[in-house]
Amino acid sequence: MDSWLTYSDFKEKYPDSSLTEPQFTPMAIDAALFIENATRWCASIAAEPEQTELLALCQARLVALSEEVSASWDGVTSVSNHGYTESYASGMDMQSYLGARQQQIVEQTLSAPVTRWMLYQGGVYHPPRRR
Repeated sequence: MDSWLTYSDFKEKYPDSSLTEPQFTPMAIDAALFIENATRWCASIAAEPEQTELLALCQARLVALSEEVSASWDGVTSVSNHGYTESYASGMDMQSYLGARQQQIVEQTLSAPVTRWMLYQGGVYHPPRRR
């Protein structure tokens, strides 16, 4: 499986990140797998430098999102101070948010003209006319 992003490239793009290289590696692999799945494995055949540059940017954004969610997601959805009521989100809420945001990042980053072909846009079926 291809990975378009190295740890040093990630640190150049996100210098404030607190990820270490051992923490970065599994997140980068997950991000690459998400990109491959979202593009229906078309990303692995990218050959042009512009395409691999956009794939690396997309992977970096997904790793940064993963770091942000793992660091800031406390699960509290609402708090009432006087009666001290807290409501907690389930793990499914976090997964739903993360999945939607990941898909949004992939679509935003890879919708450039050089990588647009990787994203499946769906087909339109036109049935034959009746005679």
